[in-house]
Amino acid sequence: MVLGLTHQVPSEELVSDMAASRPPADHTLEQFLMTRESLRKQVGFLASKFGQHQSIFIIGDDDHVSPLLAIICPRLMVTIIEIDGRVCDNLCRWRRRLGLTNLDVINLDIRQVNTCCFSGFDSFYANPPYSSKNDGHGLRAWAFVCLQACRDECRGVVAMPWMDHPEQWVRRNWVAMRAFLTSYGCSIVRHRAPLCEYGAIRHAGMRSWNWAVHRHTPLQGTPEPPAVGCALYR
Repeated sequence: MVLGLTHQVPSEELVSDMAASRPPADHTLEQFLMTRESLRKQVGFLASKFGQHQSIFIIGDDDHVSPLLAIICPRLMVTIIEIDGRVCDNLCRWRRRLGLTNLDVINLDIRQVNTCCFSGFDSFYANPPYSSKNDGHGLRAWAFVCLQACRDECRGVVAMPWMDHPEQWVRRNWVAMRAFLTSYGCSIVRHRAPLCEYGAIRHAGMRSWNWAVHRHTPLQGTPEPPAVGCALYR
């Protein structure tokens, strides 16, 4: 048993300490922090999906999923790119504190990702901006960069806005995201709990749930490079 774990799920004490240490959310980057209980459940879910994989590529981690996943899955190489230097500094502090040799934290804007440097991952995790005002661009841009960084056949999890929320943009973005993933040879294997909750989110009652994605055919759909400026987020 690894210190801080309870039956392959992070202990409440470890999650509580890590969640309390997170920098305040920067809403200009569409950061909304997952609640402690949601964080704990989400990490357990990701470990169940990717614990036997070799590597995972993560874009953005203000929630602090990556160090918890790295400690649960010591054979999984966890690579995370994050635009916010405050988040990177805190993740690196946790990496040192927990002695994690399988966690790589890179301070980088998604728009600067060079897929020649990031390639060959067999899994990915994306919790993208929900893009309520730009027709789902942020969702697709996150998925596009993840797929470019991964092998032709890979698996991933995308945290999507909860379909049952009454906002109409949610349904439009679901349809557009499904079409985008299909164009890249991906199947949405299942929609899965947990429903994750966030603090101080703009849309009352908004939660996320997971799309488990399997890319089984290396098709190349229409590229969706991340937009410049705030157009990436909203």
